[in-house]
Amino acid sequence: PREDHTFHCKSKDSDLQKHVIHYQDDYEFKFRPTFFGTTLFHCSFKWATADVRWPCFSMHDHKKYCGSAG
Repeated sequence: PREDHTFHCKSKDSDLQKHVIHYQDDYEFKFRPTFFGTTLFHCSFKWATADVRWPCFSMHDHKKYCGSAG
């Protein structure tokens, strides 16, 4: 649907706050993994009929990113 979506990512140490993404817009963020290799970001994606949450980036599986299938 052509509607706005709310995107929110955070880790144990960083909260990237909520961002509204308009139809056909992009959103990206950058960060530096911790020295100890414990970085883990979880993200949520909300719109009128759904609320989806998932682990977005983990140092333990660093080849998989939010927008990557593999």
